[in-house]
Amino acid sequence: MNTVPAPLLVTTPQALSELVERLLRSSRVAVDTESNSFFAYHDRLCLIQFSSDQGDYVVDPFTVGNIKLLEKVFREERLEKVFHAAQEDIRFLRMELEGPFHPLFDTMAAARILGLKEVGLAPLLSHHFQVSLNKKLQRSNWGKRPLTREQLEYAAKDTHYLLALRDLLHKKLEEKNLLEEAQEEFQRIAEAKQEPRQFDPEGFRNMPGARDLHPRGLTILQALYARRDQEGRRVDLPVFMILPESLLVELSRRSPTDEAHLAQVPGVTPYILKRHARWILDTMAQAKSAALVGPPQEPLIPRMDDQEIARYEKLRAWRNQKARERGVEGDVIVPNRVLKDLARKMSSWEKGKVNVEGLKRELQQFPEMSPRKMTTYGEELVRLLSEMLQ
Repeated sequence: MNTVPAPLLVTTPQALSELVERLLRSSRVAVDTESNSFFAYHDRLCLIQFSSDQGDYVVDPFTVGNIKLLEKVFREERLEKVFHAAQEDIRFLRMELEGPFHPLFDTMAAARILGLKEVGLAPLLSHHFQVSLNKKLQRSNWGKRPLTREQLEYAAKDTHYLLALRDLLHKKLEEKNLLEEAQEEFQRIAEAKQEPRQFDPEGFRNMPGARDLHPRGLTILQALYARRDQEGRRVDLPVFMILPESLLVELSRRSPTDEAHLAQVPGVTPYILKRHARWILDTMAQAKSAALVGPPQEPLIPRMDDQEIARYEKLRAWRNQKARERGVEGDVIVPNRVLKDLARKMSSWEKGKVNVEGLKRELQQFPEMSPRKMTTYGEELVRLLSEMLQ
């Protein structure tokens, strides 16, 4: 079962129209995407794979052009869309298409709710179908054309078994009375708002070794970090392909003043010297006379105080116990983000002024606290919150 039939490659508007009509006659369709995230600063949607009970299809948006017609597929409420780890796929689909993307079935989310130890697509396919995925192609440059036969086979295999995997997991969810919880999680994934990725001007502080730099070295690191991002944007390459973080820190520590000294820094290759030496040296020279970098900016979300940390740890201990009882990861029960928000909010709740119904309403404001989650854990969590407010 390790080989799959060659997929139908869709490269024209006419072929896309025919595919849409074909998929709309189905009751379910497996979906996957490929991007060029590892090869470009401005990542983009490079392939969309579909599998139905009738066959496997690969849509090339580069050659098709306008793929808006696919919105009919994703908006059709009678058509279940089956993904594995849907969040990233939906992020790329939203670059070109408008949702909604439900009804949705996410095989990774289902596996996590079931408490399976291996939830990646490769181990799931290997376990259930004795199928191996070509790991060499996982980080293939999907933005490069022409696509190879091996790339197309790999892309098709990602969705070829997904409907059968969905059926296996759906059955297990029914047997364990977890289908309702899973469906609510699928709905949350389909509707989740995703913020665009943005440059973090404070990110240089988190690089390994940054805290060991003296103030001038940290100022140089800040300048190199910002300039590297500008270069990545300019040439459309991911920043790690411009200069790795370890090299940024080493440059900031050694602070070479010319190409001869720059060439002696570990990690500086002939390629880096040829392509980047000039701006590296210019940036460091300017940073040496610039005002020293200031303290970290205040985070948008204030740090928790000692009392809030104590509340969070108590909530987390309860959550982790529930997770152990079910044999799942903690965030399947309640994510850390929700627990931290609750710990912070409690500071504004007056003792004795928040009743049980008020606490329930507070919990229901979190999308992660779905109706089934509230039925299963709400009463116990409300009781714990009430005790902590005494």
